[in-house]
Amino acid sequence: MKFYHATRRENLPNILNEGIKMHCEGIFLCEKPEDAVKFLVVRGIKDILVLEVSIRKNSKKLIESFDHSYQFFKCRAFIYMDNIEQENISNYLAYKFN
Repeated sequence: MKFYHATRRENLPNILNEGIKMHCEGIFLCEKPEDAVKFLVVRGIKDILVLEVSIRKNSKKLIESFDHSYQFFKCRAFIYMDNIEQENISNYLAYKFN
């Protein structure tokens, strides 16, 4: 299954070398790239990288997150509880807002 992870664009070199590293709360994912962008825009981040990642549909490491307002963001969000290796990153998109 395809999911999307948003981060600061400056993180691209590290991600290409090491994959996406999990922090204590996990790796946040959305079902659409534009949904992943929303979570950074509300934090004032304007130079955003969205990575397309492949996760097995039935992975026990993938859980739905309910720590956001569905009414505000208008999307579902997920947490992946492990690192995402480079070979699972299939594409990336850059967004820049003024």
